[in-house]
Amino acid sequence: MTSWKPLLAALALALGPGAAVAQSASHTTAELDAALARSDERLPTTLALGDALQRALADNLGLQARIRELEAASWRAKAAIAPWIPVLTAGANYSPSRNRSYDDRFQVWRQTRGNSGNYNIGVSFASPVGTTFDARWSQGGFNQSLLWELEDDDPLRLVLEDQDFKTRFSAISLSLNQSLLRGISPSFHMDTLWKAEIAVDLAGVRQEQEMAQVVADALKAYWDLVAARELLTIARDSRELAEGQREVTEARIGAGELAPIELLRIDETVATRSSEVLDALRAVEEAEGRLKMVLGVDLTDELAFAEIIPTDGVELLLPERTREGSLRSALENNPQLLLSRGDLETREIDWTRAKHTQLPTLDFNASLTLNGQGFTDQEAVSDVFDGKFPELQMGAQLTVPLPDIGSFHNAKASRADVEAALLQLQQAELEVLSGIEAAFLSVRSFDKKVDVEGVRIELAARSVEAAEATYEVGRNTLRDVLDAQQALKSAQQARVAARVQALGARVDLEVLRGTLLETLGVELQ
Repeated sequence: MTSWKPLLAALALALGPGAAVAQSASHTTAELDAALARSDERLPTTLALGDALQRALADNLGLQARIRELEAASWRAKAAIAPWIPVLTAGANYSPSRNRSYDDRFQVWRQTRGNSGNYNIGVSFASPVGTTFDARWSQGGFNQSLLWELEDDDPLRLVLEDQDFKTRFSAISLSLNQSLLRGISPSFHMDTLWKAEIAVDLAGVRQEQEMAQVVADALKAYWDLVAARELLTIARDSRELAEGQREVTEARIGAGELAPIELLRIDETVATRSSEVLDALRAVEEAEGRLKMVLGVDLTDELAFAEIIPTDGVELLLPERTREGSLRSALENNPQLLLSRGDLETREIDWTRAKHTQLPTLDFNASLTLNGQGFTDQEAVSDVFDGKFPELQMGAQLTVPLPDIGSFHNAKASRADVEAALLQLQQAELEVLSGIEAAFLSVRSFDKKVDVEGVRIELAARSVEAAEATYEVGRNTLRDVLDAQQALKSAQQARVAARVQALGARVDLEVLRGTLLETLGVELQ
């Protein structure tokens, strides 16, 4: 048998981030015409088992979808840390102003012109225990000019003079808010992140589960084609035996040992076995079609209308497994159990948060602002750091819904979800353990059947030889010979089927154990 395991270990599988999402669902008219032109060319094309697995993994659309789901889950997990990333804020504004008003006291018009502007920069962050902190620095100024609209001979000019006002301010403020009771638990704030991380793990499990199923389907489809071709060979050999027996029958009829009616009986047998050959040919084409479907063969592919000739037989070196070891492995590695446990963990996170949501909301807040003012920036900044004009605020806010119907019923619903997920996990465990038992029974049964059919073939072959030899000398009937040949063919067909079933049962066992990919050396990159 051609060695294919090294090929699997080296597969890149075309599954990296740059792989194509999917093949086009439609084809151009030229592509279809070219495909139809090749449909009459059934060119024999050899295909090794390793190459078949490589194609199945590289072109399977379901597996490509799982890869994209894993990528999406990974990005969502990274996005879920956003609430705890420090936030930098900055702003600035400028506002010019102009005003004209009449002063009743001095009986004169006055104009005010000015502008104000400031900038601020700050940083804030939140913690998983409900603490939010904000630090901000701001600085700005106010400029204003006062203009009196006086006549040239106005005696009040000595009193009413134009004036300029310039002031500067600075401030640094620190604020703290701490959620108590409901908000101090990390489960109240980090549930989204925790569930996103679980989702990444589950997406990875689904990807491996899909990959294992693709490998198992490809193996079985390949072996089905091998078996179908072996059955075709058996059918042809059986027909050749019947045709050879016809020559013996004709010779005995010519010698007067048999009645001519015996020729009709052998002709009927030859016709029946020819029909069986046609049925075997159709079975080969059907198995070939199933294999092409598993491989994702497209109409434009060179294998689309080729006659696939498998180069490997119904063989695969899988280790012998023990019942106890398989049960342990299945409980630890079975994909369905891993998915059920992940679902249970997600629902438990929701339940923990729902229970915590039933508590009242109590927020404690405090802020400290140091202000500074002056005619220059230096004076304003100096006042800030000297703490001349501090402002301190502290307070608390309690919120209690009366009654809190929403959180109460949400907690009950979350608890029911957890109980349902636990029951589903228990059901999945029972199904997996039952599947392990059934797989072991199947392996033992089919292995014994292979041995039994081997003995049957040996005995049937001897019976055929004896029946043919005694028929040639006239010591038995044609029916005895035909019955012996039919028994040989049935035993050969049964052994082929048993070999495929035995190997398929071993593959199913590896799938249930969650070790098929590891056993075959197949890795995702």
